[in-house]
Amino acid sequence: MDNKQFLVLEASAGSGKTFALALRYVHLLLEGAKINEILALTFTNKAVDEMRQRIGFFLSVLGSKTYIADSKRKELLDALYREYGWERERVLSLAPKLLESYWTQGARILTLDAFFNSILKRFCWYIGVPYDFEMKEFDVEKIQEKFIQLLSFKQKNKLISICLHHHKSLDNVLEKIDFVREKFLDSLDEIQSTQENLKSLQDEAMQHAKVIQTLIRENSLSSTKALDAVNFVNFEELLERGKTWISKGAEYSFFKKLNLDQSLFDNLSQKVLAVLLLKEREFLSFLKETCLLYQKARDFYIKRDNVLSFSDVTLKIFDLLCKDHLSREFFYFRLDDRISHILLDEFQDTSVMQYKILLPILEEILSGAGRISHRSLFAVGDKKQSIYQFRGGFGGLLDSIQKLSREICTENLETNYRSYSEIVDFVNEIFFLQIDGYLPQKSHKKGGFVQVCDVLDLREDKDQTKVFECVKEVIDDLISHGVLLDEIAILVFKNADVMNLGDYLKRFYSPISTKESIALSQKRDAQILLSSLLYSLSPSELEKKRLIKLLGYRLEDEVEILPFKGENLGVYIYKAIHFYGLNSKVAKQVLEIACLSKNIQDFFDTIKSCTDSKDEQKGLKILTIHASKGLEFEHLIVLDRLGSPSMRGDLFFCQYNEELKGQIFMADSKRKALDPFYLNIYQEKEKREENEKKNLLYVALTRACKSLSIIPIQKNRSKSEFECIGLVQDNNVLVSKSRGKIEASTKEMQHSTQEFFVHQESFGKQEEYIQKENQDFEAINILAIKKGEAFHRALELYLGYGVGENELRCFLRNVYGVWLDECKIGEFFDSFETIKNLLKLNFGLSQIKSEVSFIQDFKIYRIDCLLLCTDEIGNPSKIVVLDYKSGQKNAEHYKQVQDYVDFIQTQYLGVRVEGYLLYLQYFELVHVNKEK
Repeated sequence: MDNKQFLVLEASAGSGKTFALALRYVHLLLEGAKINEILALTFTNKAVDEMRQRIGFFLSVLGSKTYIADSKRKELLDALYREYGWERERVLSLAPKLLESYWTQGARILTLDAFFNSILKRFCWYIGVPYDFEMKEFDVEKIQEKFIQLLSFKQKNKLISICLHHHKSLDNVLEKIDFVREKFLDSLDEIQSTQENLKSLQDEAMQHAKVIQTLIRENSLSSTKALDAVNFVNFEELLERGKTWISKGAEYSFFKKLNLDQSLFDNLSQKVLAVLLLKEREFLSFLKETCLLYQKARDFYIKRDNVLSFSDVTLKIFDLLCKDHLSREFFYFRLDDRISHILLDEFQDTSVMQYKILLPILEEILSGAGRISHRSLFAVGDKKQSIYQFRGGFGGLLDSIQKLSREICTENLETNYRSYSEIVDFVNEIFFLQIDGYLPQKSHKKGGFVQVCDVLDLREDKDQTKVFECVKEVIDDLISHGVLLDEIAILVFKNADVMNLGDYLKRFYSPISTKESIALSQKRDAQILLSSLLYSLSPSELEKKRLIKLLGYRLEDEVEILPFKGENLGVYIYKAIHFYGLNSKVAKQVLEIACLSKNIQDFFDTIKSCTDSKDEQKGLKILTIHASKGLEFEHLIVLDRLGSPSMRGDLFFCQYNEELKGQIFMADSKRKALDPFYLNIYQEKEKREENEKKNLLYVALTRACKSLSIIPIQKNRSKSEFECIGLVQDNNVLVSKSRGKIEASTKEMQHSTQEFFVHQESFGKQEEYIQKENQDFEAINILAIKKGEAFHRALELYLGYGVGENELRCFLRNVYGVWLDECKIGEFFDSFETIKNLLKLNFGLSQIKSEVSFIQDFKIYRIDCLLLCTDEIGNPSKIVVLDYKSGQKNAEHYKQVQDYVDFIQTQYLGVRVEGYLLYLQYFELVHVNKEK
């Protein structure tokens, strides 16, 4: 058996995991694996696109006859030989056919959500979900309102008592109930109801406690503190005052000289613990009831609106596959596409429920013998980058998957290809002593710069301005060394820090890109537009003052407000953007939503549910550490947490054993002192949380390529986040403050020296072969011609050959850099994405052929684009001829496309052929027919 047939790859930051995944995919194809039997899963659409493009690029390098960069081909051939033993000649003989198959058969590279969605579509009838459901997030307030309606009077009172006892708002408690329902559904079934009487147990405990209380009160040696310790009236007061002495008993410092019988305390401890355990069981039983009711509230809207969220899909699939609704044999019988090979990316971010859904597929692949061409498993992950515990991620699954079979082997990627050596060495030194089992990385690039700034002391001064000024000083220093603004990124801990820091730095630098994963309705420009509309619809002094404050005026200032006169909503928002001087991506996104909304209520609902505006990634970048996962930056500044961390305590948590059987516990500080088992469980929970803090910092520091600057802060109520990794303590930096040197930007030099790996043979221009009537002389605009030519060629490579953005940018800089600046190239890619979506919307998933040439009547013609639409079994159902036009509409364009349609019809007898013109200036798609 191939010793790499079942492989888990531990890939530290920057170690080339995407390269390893793409190489593995190519290896499987070379081994004879069928494309439709290979399933590659990751977490984001961005990662899907990157993996798809990387695999296509590798196959193009190996299999394209026109490929010209021998160094890249040699690198891939060497890697295939080194990792899998493939000889050069064998690879080059197989690759051309594999390249053709890859683009024509449709690789199954999906997000986990998309894969689960596809399964639910096939098995929806077995779980009571309509086939034509839509994917959409629900209005949380509506769900909560329906949930409360479903509660009985007793349940409502219980819910209120929980809020009061734990000092939580109703919204907060409902949020936590929903979290348990969504993330720990697999553990809810383990909760058992109880018939024991809580009051009876509490009375027994109080009887034992009062015996001790009487003995101490009657003992003449009792000190004031001893008497105060037993000054309780009810059970809650007993727990509060006795949380230390109940467990320590006769050895408690204020009881030692009283010669009390230890057995009295042992009995009391047992009785109190029995009460706490029963309270937990009652609480968890109520939690199970409410989770089921919360799901019932969601199911009401699922059936009414025919809508599911991604979390609903996961829960439905878990219910389907893990609760014996289907046998495994029947599941595989109905799963039309056999899965023989699975590649799992970022496995440390997988939740336990997601893992349990995948488990039957993994076990099926691991069962039985066979070669790698028959079945294989390849999982990539890094426990050090497990930072999503708050949404169910469980880094320990990397260990779990390795225990599934003795045939699974493990390897480690030990070289960092992202960061320069000074940064790699710094990270190794910091985390070697902080993370268990840390394996130091080797560096691939020499040089780099690391600095740890002096600790900023905010204990006396709460004004954050001096922190922002320090960030500006670091930025200015980088710029003075020749670093470009768009090579710099700043990582912070909270979305609010992104916004506040961004508002400060916008005074000095432009452009600035901020990425905040918060509701669109919470962003300033969106709030201005919403508030203006709200005031116009229903004037109130409060809304007026709010708008005045948002606009930056004093509350007493008189500010003109744009009235809403019943015009089209999109028109009003457009006017408001100009009226208030808003020119941001956020404002434009609000305008887009306004234009698409059916009415004003629909507009407000959409804004409320929308998160994260699509900010341009140009200029200085500011984002949270969580949002930076998977990214890298030439020059990085990591800023300490500005405020105190959230103090919201969990009401409950889940502990998984080695078999991944989960047990839910209440978070109870009093029980820790009485129950050694619970204390151990709770300490494990705290250790996981502490490890995740370290992981978060590991992710942050390893995003840097050339330089890394760290800004620690000392605050009143909380320590610096960098203390947990031994970087600082109080006001002292514990490591070398500076190492290496800042290197000037080589970005412009790279434009002229970087290799471009896609070569398209020139067939000349289409206009050279088309006879046209003589036209009046016009002055030649070489700039416009070159821009049009660049756009046309790049679009051809993007659509027809699947060339990735990085490679295309290199191509445009190298060939058209004289006529195109970075801004114009960026506009190209915005247009490409619009065109791609336009084609997908009108023609679905089609095979795209670019620049198709044919000879007719001794003339060569070239069609810009052919779309081959296929039916479910892969036969052509329709052919679309598409011709791009950058100018104005012209009757001659229609005749030209119709001629193309007539010719293509002779090649595909019995298949419908349609012609379209795509006017690039307006993104307008025009159908061409015989009547034109």
